[in-house]
Amino acid sequence: WSIVSYLKRGEFSCFKSHWEESGNIDFLGELLSKPKVREKVEELIDGACISFDRKDDFSSNDFNQLKNMISGSKEITSDGLAVLFSYLFIGGYLTIDGPIQNAYRLPNMEIMYEMGKRLIKHYQHICTIDPAKIQSATYVLQDIMSTPHRERMQEHFKNFYDRFKEVICTVRLVDDKNAEGVFANEDIVHSLLNYIALQTQHTTLGSELYTTKLHSKQKGRADIKITNKDVGVIMEIKCLPVSHRSDNHMKEALEQAMSYGN
Repeated sequence: WSIVSYLKRGEFSCFKSHWEESGNIDFLGELLSKPKVREKVEELIDGACISFDRKDDFSSNDFNQLKNMISGSKEITSDGLAVLFSYLFIGGYLTIDGPIQNAYRLPNMEIMYEMGKRLIKHYQHICTIDPAKIQSATYVLQDIMSTPHRERMQEHFKNFYDRFKEVICTVRLVDDKNAEGVFANEDIVHSLLNYIALQTQHTTLGSELYTTKLHSKQKGRADIKITNKDVGVIMEIKCLPVSHRSDNHMKEALEQAMSYGN
């Protein structure tokens, strides 16, 4: 179909997807919020086979059940999964996997691509943070840890700060403090930084680590500590509403981080 249409229409810039033009599976996007459906689709996109009790005769009741599944909020039953994937099989979106009984897979890369697009769209919809921004911050931190240049360290950390700022600006945070006077959001920032740090390679990560302060017998607690054989990074987090922020608070955090020993 794609080749014939390509030659017939003279649209030489690209092939069009047969499965996108001849049938529509956009409804699948609505069902990806259901864990059981999403799990099966992810298996198919990964090249694996799935099993279900295929319905050879698709009745009006089956169509109604499929419609209710798309518009409903309840979890899908095993029978509902059988209806959904039987419909996809009848539409040509699934094929029998050779001699294996009751095993079905995606028949070609074109369908794998179309389902993959809908899965990506689903995850982009449910995530409030752009994964590309997380990855960008991770790359900068990885560069700091893997190729340290002392004379350019300030520049590198300014770059990391800018990348992390892009991440945090996409998160809707309250601007308030609790009954004990402790400002909110510090744990959220911790979690984001920990997640980024965990993705760096060949490093050791610690959080809320007790450590000895320099020139003192007092114990301190470092928010985040990242180390490898060449570099050690300590991050001290202070979260304050905009109206309360000042250079003194940043200076306090910096002095606290510099006071830690090992």
